Amino acid sequence: MVNGLILTHGRLGDELIRTGSLIAGEDCGLKAISNEGLSPQGMVEMLDRELDGIDDGDGVILFVDLVGGSCEVASQAIARLRKSARVLCGVNLAMIVAFIQYRSRLPISELVEKVEERGRRSIRSD
Repeated sequence: MVNGLILTHGRLGDELIRTGSLIAGEDCGLKAISNEGLSPQGMVEMLDRELDGIDDGDGVILFVDLVGGSCEVASQAIARLRKSARVLCGVNLAMIVAFIQYRSRLPISELVEKVEERGRRSIRSD
């Protein structure tokens, strides 16, 4: 089953997990990490350690809050080293709910597409 790691500035990731679990269920397969107090290299090293503990062979999606930010830079560095890791930037609550709902039913390639599509659909202007 695919797992996920949410990398954000501050505690945004913790709240996304908490709220997503309330909506879609407790067994969410997600963990949050903040970049607070970490250098870019420190973040890469922490990500590498965290992935050792959650990558069970089905892959890991690295959800990142801000395109071009330090969380994305570290995630992209890890994804180049670990082919089982995929990076999705611009994480929002709709993406987290979709991840929880489909993580046990879809392989990582299809899951990434489903989660990204759900995130894009949740952004609109009326």
